[in-house]
Amino acid sequence: MYNFDQCPDRTNTDSVKCDRYTDRNILPMWVADMDFRVAPQITDAIATRLEHQVFGYTHVADSLNALIVERMQRLYQWSIKPEWLVWVPGVVASVNIACRFLGDASAGVLSPAVVYPNITNAPELNGQRLVPVPMILQNRRWLMDLEWISRQTDIDNKMLLLCNPHNPGGSVYTRGELTSLVESTEAQDMIIVSDEVHCDLILQQGISHIPIASLNNNIEQRSITLMAASKTFNLAGLGCSFAIIPNPQLRRNFRQACKGIISHV
Repeated sequence: MYNFDQCPDRTNTDSVKCDRYTDRNILPMWVADMDFRVAPQITDAIATRLEHQVFGYTHVADSLNALIVERMQRLYQWSIKPEWLVWVPGVVASVNIACRFLGDASAGVLSPAVVYPNITNAPELNGQRLVPVPMILQNRRWLMDLEWISRQTDIDNKMLLLCNPHNPGGSVYTRGELTSLVESTEAQDMIIVSDEVHCDLILQQGISHIPIASLNNNIEQRSITLMAASKTFNLAGLGCSFAIIPNPQLRRNFRQACKGIISHV
């Protein structure tokens, strides 16, 4: 049984989370970084790898790809293929890569008006035009205004950045809401980049995560799904995430935008 009562002292560990408010009476809860130790299975695996004492260049093992394929099927009934996976050292990097390969300064990128800053920053950092999507409050849940999205007919809107579960607020989009979102972007053939890094942290009974790309083949082919173990298992410092990109052309564009900039995991 894992002990959640033990929270190690993180002072003098160069913790980004804790060092921001050093010597101030503030609880640092500004970033998703847990103070619990990781599961012993993780430290055991790292210790085994350390015993080899060689840390040269590596590639992603076939067994790891197979594990992700199995996990998507088991948790979400989503059948993916190993070749759809692109490994990147961080979900934030992947959001920026997706914006970068648009390659069109006039292209509009839709983003929730209220979302964690790395999403709203990505379009402008990469020379695209940010189009904020209004948020509405429904049954104590903050959601993107899907009707507003459906009224956007600007042919230069090329991409929508989705955060599901939504950060901040934690709203989990239902199947009906995701379906409406897909329909509202279909006419413009808009790419949906879905940050789903918090998908394993849904604790409310009766609510489950649905990858938007799993809805149907149409959205699967115009989607980039981003996930990582970082939030679920407190591994952000290890810098490892993956993008699921079923469409071969999107995948080639994504890989091309990584070249010379994004290192191997």
